[in-house]
Amino acid sequence: MRPRHTDSQPRERILAAAGKRFREFGYGKTTMAEIATDCAMSPANLYRYFKNKHDIGAALASQYLARKESMLRDIVDRRDMTAAARIEALVLESLRYTHSQWSTTPRIYALIDDVSKRRRDIVGHHTKARRTLLVELIHQGNAGGEFTVANPARAADAVLAATVLFDHPDFMDSFPLDLFETKARDVCRLLLAGLHGH
Repeated sequence: MRPRHTDSQPRERILAAAGKRFREFGYGKTTMAEIATDCAMSPANLYRYFKNKHDIGAALASQYLARKESMLRDIVDRRDMTAAARIEALVLESLRYTHSQWSTTPRIYALIDDVSKRRRDIVGHHTKARRTLLVELIHQGNAGGEFTVANPARAADAVLAATVLFDHPDFMDSFPLDLFETKARDVCRLLLAGLHGH
């Protein structure tokens, strides 16, 4: 078993180099030796920090999803909007972020696809984080008199299921962004009507 390293600087350098190469040449065509060269280190040294390319991919996917979760958390923490408005904003901003990443760095999605199949725990963690944010918003809506939802967790699951089209990279080539946003707003109106009149 390889020792764990507490020095994060080489890891960050490796992830930056790998991300750049994945964007330029694609995840499938990149080798550990090429990443090592880009980092000006030996392959043996690279393997001290990551046991294979899939581990690097998983770390990059985790970073991507953490940035997305931070952006969604900022929406939930806003107090100048109703809970209903923040739920719609959360769906729309998730769509815009995913669509932007898909359209500007399409090769990265080979990495996301690989990670989603090999590391279900990473995708599951992200889904759980989004669910937690939705539960929090529904509780806030209940407390403010907007909603009368008896089971916020179950309602959050329903919102996630109904909005998966707007969050998953596999669907991003289905429509242009403006049409996607229209559809997202229409779905949100139906969902929020249900939460208001629960």
